Amino acid sequence: MELQGQDFDQQPRTTPGCGVEQFHLVGLNGTRMVVAAGQIDMASAPGLWEALSQAIAAGQGDVTVDLSGVTFIDSQGLSVLLRAYKALSPEGRGLCLRSPRPQVRQALEVSGVASVLTVDG
Repeated sequence: MELQGQDFDQQPRTTPGCGVEQFHLVGLNGTRMVVAAGQIDMASAPGLWEALSQAIAAGQGDVTVDLSGVTFIDSQGLSVLLRAYKALSPEGRGLCLRSPRPQVRQALEVSGVASVLTVDG
């Protein structure tokens, strides 16, 4: 799916055979948000990268990842978040992580990702 610089709403993407992992992209007034749910691990991280890539390519401004529905994130998921940050930075854009649950926040903090990215909520 090719995205234009307009507002959009993509249906959730569920990773087959991996439980409830899903990522979907929403846009409103130039803001791009990837909403994630379930576990972000080796099996589901490519789906997160796919959604983030679309958000990055879709336009200008920062990208937000809503982590409120994420129950677990491993090093593969953390790597995808850093990869998105590195893709946005040269353009002067940022990546904001919103509302991580305590166990996800702990992974962000222990790994050092929270010191690089903006974490709200």
